[in-house]
Amino acid sequence: MSQSESRSSERAELLERAERLAAMDEVRRLYDPDDHPNSGRACDIAIGLVLMVIVLVTLLSVCALTARMWPWS
Repeated sequence: MSQSESRSSERAELLERAERLAAMDEVRRLYDPDDHPNSGRACDIAIGLVLMVIVLVTLLSVCALTARMWPWS
């Protein structure tokens, strides 16, 4: 095998390895939640809003029941 064939073979292997690494990096970038700093924050905000609505409805229900059952007259 000549030196030029050896170099082209090494170059082809390096190119193939670089393409595999780039594909793996792309997959990791797409599916890694740590790469997207705001993805968890939106979920936390939505959960917080739902919990606040549940607490408000519960408090209003308790207030309404208390006012209805209170011996005002």
